[in-house]
Amino acid sequence: MKKRLVFVAVITIFFVSCTGFYDLRDQTRIIDQSEKDENGQVISTTKIYFDNTWNKFPVDVFSTHTRTIKVSSVQANAVSDIVSWLPTRPNEDFYFYLTFYLPIEGIQLPFIPRSWGADTSSMSIPFNTTTQIPIVNISTSGIIPDDALMIDDVCIILENSFSMTVQFQRGNVVLKPENQSNNTINYGQKGLFRIPPANTNAGYQIRSGGQEYFYNLPSDITSLARGNVYIIEVASNGHPLLKDSYPLTMNRF
Repeated sequence: MKKRLVFVAVITIFFVSCTGFYDLRDQTRIIDQSEKDENGQVISTTKIYFDNTWNKFPVDVFSTHTRTIKVSSVQANAVSDIVSWLPTRPNEDFYFYLTFYLPIEGIQLPFIPRSWGADTSSMSIPFNTTTQIPIVNISTSGIIPDDALMIDDVCIILENSFSMTVQFQRGNVVLKPENQSNNTINYGQKGLFRIPPANTNAGYQIRSGGQEYFYNLPSDITSLARGNVYIIEVASNGHPLLKDSYPLTMNRF
């Protein structure tokens, strides 16, 4: 009985030493132990990069649908740097989640084209290769029709040409621009606000000069239409003026 136990133990030790404690059912995730740097660290031989050549919009690439873990930022009409990545199992894709940025009046508006199924890119990632991950072409592929509204809310862009600070508020609540960390727009700056559509322009005010002057939205704005951009300039006298308004569609780009 003792001889049998010794024999089993020897066989077990031999098997473990040969497999290196790896799960043999998942060979695609095993890194070749012979590839190490001078410090004995394993060098990843599986790499990826993102190809945004066809798009005129920059894009951020995330590894989760919550878009909290960013993998790469890729400029318009460009490719990303190469990064190390885990290989997938054969015939299994890994999904990357995309946020594009639309240039509006010098401000980058985050845009997730979920309604058109263009908010992800996926690819099988073989072991020990460098894999190109194409970014979905939303610029010229026709995935997004040229006249389709690209957002469901309303964009207000507030330009400050007044000598004092400007704020935008709903009721008594001062709103924070999406493109900066505080709620004050200084002279020469622009603030981007995203608000719900409404059949009226009531409820919103522009405060210029700190607590001194309160103005309603320009009378030209009779409603806040879904999918539209409104560009409002606070002039040198502190009065807000409507500079332009338009539906945000691919035709604008």
